[in-house]
Amino acid sequence: MLRPTTATPDPTTGIKGPDTIVPGSQQLVPALLGLLTVAALVAVGIGLFVRWRRRRRGVPARQPVVTAALGATALVAGVLTVVTLPPRFYVPEFPPVGRLFPDGAFFYRPVADLPLDPSSRAWIDSQQDAPLVPGFGGDVVDGVVFGVPFNLVDRSTPLRAVRIVQAPQISPAGPYPVTDPAYIESMPTYGLDNHYIGLDRDAGRMWELISLRQWFGRWEADAGAEWDLDSLDFPTGYTTASGLPSPF
Repeated sequence: MLRPTTATPDPTTGIKGPDTIVPGSQQLVPALLGLLTVAALVAVGIGLFVRWRRRRRGVPARQPVVTAALGATALVAGVLTVVTLPPRFYVPEFPPVGRLFPDGAFFYRPVADLPLDPSSRAWIDSQQDAPLVPGFGGDVVDGVVFGVPFNLVDRSTPLRAVRIVQAPQISPAGPYPVTDPAYIESMPTYGLDNHYIGLDRDAGRMWELISLRQWFGRWEADAGAEWDLDSLDFPTGYTTASGLPSPF
């Protein structure tokens, strides 16, 4: 749920944002408990209906052991569902970080003096009146906030062992600095690539993970990368199809 924030920025990072859940078991457990609650309540209703029908036909009533057990299950599961629900969400606010790479990086190259492709006009005309929409924003749309957030880290940030599942051969072995709370792409429902970015401005380092999740305390990701922000060299790992850093 999106709501106005009255939170104050973190004195260390300057980020103003909510506590969050992360993809994985923190998402799954409340959903499973909620399903168990509903299933147990339905079963209780069926049990009470069966007992009513038997009473109408004059069948001696038995002790409602099963119905009572199902009722207790529904109560416990319902309480646990409420306890494990995610915190109320609002879109975090991030401080400016300035340029991340040296001025010579091609990300900052002006393009006004570059030649046009012969098909440039045809490509533009093919768009007709389609609006130009940025792939980021400050609102929850269809359950996600579009754009890749970042997390400011330093030497005090806990280092987490992250199991790289899909591309361990090209990814740094870690450990990776993962903040708490961790702001991950497509929060709060996590329906996209789930990039995580840890940025250490003082050390000039940046860590990336794609499809970051946590299963009962164990961190996993599909791939990872570590960038030297004072260098124009590409790292060995990457988490985007282009091989470029996630912020770009």
